[in-house]
Amino acid sequence: VRQSGGIGRYVREMVHALADVDQINQYSLFYASKYKAARGMLTLPDNFRIRHLPVHDIWLARI
Repeated sequence: VRQSGGIGRYVREMVHALADVDQINQYSLFYASKYKAARGMLTLPDNFRIRHLPVHDIWLARI
């Protein structure tokens, strides 16, 4: 989530909280940002995978 505040901050905090309490289940996080820096915004444990989808942000929000 590229927004630095609001929904972006909320999502990042929720993901970090989930990572803190669950190291067993596997999670895949998808992002549509064309900026490579978006991938580095989250440092997560090995049970999280970050995947880029080559679509516009609006289309990712719709699915």
